[in-house]
Amino acid sequence: MRRLSFVIFLIVTVSLCNAQSPHGNKFNRDCQDCHISDSWKVNLSKINFKHEETGFTLTGQHKIVTCRACHSSLNFTSSKNKSQCFNCHEDIHENSVGKNCVRCHDTRTWVIEKITDLHRMSRFPLIGNHTKANCNQCHQSSSKLRFNPIGINCFDCHSVNYYATKNPNHMNANFSMDCQKCHSLMSPMWSTTSVTHDFFPLTGSHIISNCFACHMKTSYKGLSQDCYSCHKQKYESVSSPNHMMMNFSKDCKLCHTTTGGWKPASFTNHDSYYPLLGAHNTIRNNCSQCHSTGYSSPARQCANCHQQNYNSTTNPNHQGAGFSTDCISCHSQSAWKPSTYDHDGNLFPIYSGSHNGKWNICSDCHIDPANYKNFECINCHSHAKADTDSKHAGVNGYSYQSRSCYACHPRGSKDGVINHLLTNFPLIGAHVNVSCTQCHQTSYAGTSTQCISCHQSKLTVAPNHVAQNYPQDCKQCHTPVDWKQISFNHSTTSFPLVGSHVNVNCNSCHTTKLAGISQDCYSCHQAKYNSALNHVAQGYPTDCAKCHTTVAWNAVTFNHSTTVFPLTGSHVTVSCSLCHTTGYSGGTPTTCISCHQSKFTTAPNHVSQNFPQDCTKCHTTVAWNAVTFNHSTTVFPLTGSHVTVSCSLCHTTGYSGGTPTTCISCHQTKYNSALNHLAQGYPTDCTKCHTTVAWNAVTFNHSTTVFPLTGSHVTVSCSLCHTTGYSGGTPTTCISCHQTKYNSALNHVAQGYPTDCVKCHTTVAWNAVTFNHSTTSFPLTGSHVNVSCALCHTNGFSGGTPTACFSCHQAKYNSTTNPNHVTAHFPTNCESCHTQNAWTPSTFNHDGQYFPIYSGKHNGRWTLCSDCHTDQTNFLIFSCFKCHPQAQMDNKHRDVRNYVSTPAACYSCHPRGSGG
Repeated sequence: MRRLSFVIFLIVTVSLCNAQSPHGNKFNRDCQDCHISDSWKVNLSKINFKHEETGFTLTGQHKIVTCRACHSSLNFTSSKNKSQCFNCHEDIHENSVGKNCVRCHDTRTWVIEKITDLHRMSRFPLIGNHTKANCNQCHQSSSKLRFNPIGINCFDCHSVNYYATKNPNHMNANFSMDCQKCHSLMSPMWSTTSVTHDFFPLTGSHIISNCFACHMKTSYKGLSQDCYSCHKQKYESVSSPNHMMMNFSKDCKLCHTTTGGWKPASFTNHDSYYPLLGAHNTIRNNCSQCHSTGYSSPARQCANCHQQNYNSTTNPNHQGAGFSTDCISCHSQSAWKPSTYDHDGNLFPIYSGSHNGKWNICSDCHIDPANYKNFECINCHSHAKADTDSKHAGVNGYSYQSRSCYACHPRGSKDGVINHLLTNFPLIGAHVNVSCTQCHQTSYAGTSTQCISCHQSKLTVAPNHVAQNYPQDCKQCHTPVDWKQISFNHSTTSFPLVGSHVNVNCNSCHTTKLAGISQDCYSCHQAKYNSALNHVAQGYPTDCAKCHTTVAWNAVTFNHSTTVFPLTGSHVTVSCSLCHTTGYSGGTPTTCISCHQSKFTTAPNHVSQNFPQDCTKCHTTVAWNAVTFNHSTTVFPLTGSHVTVSCSLCHTTGYSGGTPTTCISCHQTKYNSALNHLAQGYPTDCTKCHTTVAWNAVTFNHSTTVFPLTGSHVTVSCSLCHTTGYSGGTPTTCISCHQTKYNSALNHVAQGYPTDCVKCHTTVAWNAVTFNHSTTSFPLTGSHVNVSCALCHTNGFSGGTPTACFSCHQAKYNSTTNPNHVTAHFPTNCESCHTQNAWTPSTFNHDGQYFPIYSGKHNGRWTLCSDCHTDQTNFLIFSCFKCHPQAQMDNKHRDVRNYVSTPAACYSCHPRGSGG
């Protein structure tokens, strides 16, 4: 019996040891790592288990939480693959920022300490005033924990400021909604002092503090940046010079700048019209010397100004000799003399070579003073006819006349006979031995270089060039070496010879003439076209080059890619005649339906469904069955639930067009049955509140309207404001909803408070009252900050409160006796001596403006103002003699010339109070 009990105990023990672990069948750890032998309890201080071995290291708050906070059951293996934050932590941001919590949070604390640094990684880094803003000022949601993406443009958040600003009225003035064009992100205020005027830089005289000098108080729009638009009156009133009479340009910048005012004017762009060089530069500031008849468009030719110089010149007589009136051909802009005409370089050397010093005046050679183109060589003693004829015996083309001399001796030297190689007609071949006079029959100037001018007679010899219409440019076939050596490069024509054409006899093509023959293949190969298989019957095009080459007729090819219908997919292997049923000369249709009409009527029945006949919208040339239609190419891309909707559900009347794209056209029933849509006059543009994902995911972004919701407005019921519906007409002014609060609030009606509530209240709470006095013309500083509003606004807040110091502080002015402001006739402009911090000490700078009494030798030598200012009714009167007796001063100034014993004289010599 005892033995049986032991066996039973052993069996139970073994069974318990082999039982499945309560921590999961894959939790393979020694129980002693966590448990003690006395009981199953876990001693956390003696636990021999490292959590990082699981792949999830415990850091921060995870170190101190209880195990059961994460492991709700003893099955630890079920916790694997749950290392993401969202596995344990509820997404309080409602899926508005994604599930990567570590981007913003860490295990130490949920509180985000470096929001600015975090924002730098976003599309809207925080700078300037934005670094001080509360998150909920921009990220507004009912839970204040949703951070849906919002617009990053200034206007997205500040549209209220834009519409509320009245001075200037941004909306009426059509100001840009890009706030950064005028305002800086770094400025603490919207004030105009931070306006960026870079679109029209204010420089020089344009640096003005009064915007209304250019802009109207009610509107800033429509201002032209053209100078004339503002300065028209100045333009029309200027008399020296008279801008209107002289038709000056109205582009003021051409002559004036904003730096120095209107004067002095400087037309720095003159050189772009007419460069003022040399002597012209000295008259740059004497405009009228050239512009005597106006500035509109003076002529730029020298003779227009210097005609008198031209007419009066006698050596040589320019007018009599018919000299060119283009003065710059002989003169420079530096001075008239010396003349810059290069006789040696342009014509004949008279200042160098053999003729240097052989003449005295121009008329020695130019014997006709009326025409300097005429000259004589043979009137010189060294050119006697008999002697000259003897020296030129046997010279071809020689004749005893001046132009012949010049033709052979253009540089005036006896060995300087003209080199024909340097002309535009070098002599080569048979031309070398031809007599000069044979070509130069009348003169050496203007002789034609065309072959036909000398060889006209050769045109009619065999073969008859005229009858055959050969070209008259002999060089195309002949050379000057030998007429009979004929060569013609067909590549220089519009029909280069290639392939079989190279060996064809010329007469085979040029049967009647050489010029003007057709280059069309058909003109020569019509017989081949007619005899070729099917060409005539099938209407093949007569442009043979489309299929044949000049190498061989049989090498037939046609590149369909050069047509308007390139072959792709299954079209590549289709027989040509299958499409070209009426021939190849043209007219073969390129639309899919023209060939595939029969397929169009098969299932699904394209005709009954009114499918479009443009097959390419759904099919490709690869295969008919690969059907696809990209709805994104239409005006209505499919998104959300629309992607899975059956096509026929929307296209009830077919696919050829006319299917409406507005939500209401399909969802009218849902609109009618939805709570309050009809009764409340909800807009029928469903996209304003719904998305294509699901109807129930209702949202309306009030920020897209002219009245973004902020503060307490976010949680207000829609119907509380939209009392007459949502179709429009809901007022956006505070007073339209809060008239009752205004009437009941303390003093608002009695004191005439403005009804623009946003001046003092925010949408966060009515009781958080604030008014930014800095937005007014009288910012509060110093002691004014703590003054009660009613102390100044005695007549209410609607306007008319004076801003001059004296208007509030007249009593102080009248009662002050040291010094006595009234009797001393002190100015009532209090800020000239006092600040807003305190009345005393006065900020009047006696030492800087007048006489040093707080520094130098007089510092500490007086007690009251009356010590020096003896007349309390007039502080302009003072005396030095109370401290410096007159007799003593007279004694000290005995040797001083022009010394006068008066306080004014003392001050005149000692303005700083020193003895020197």
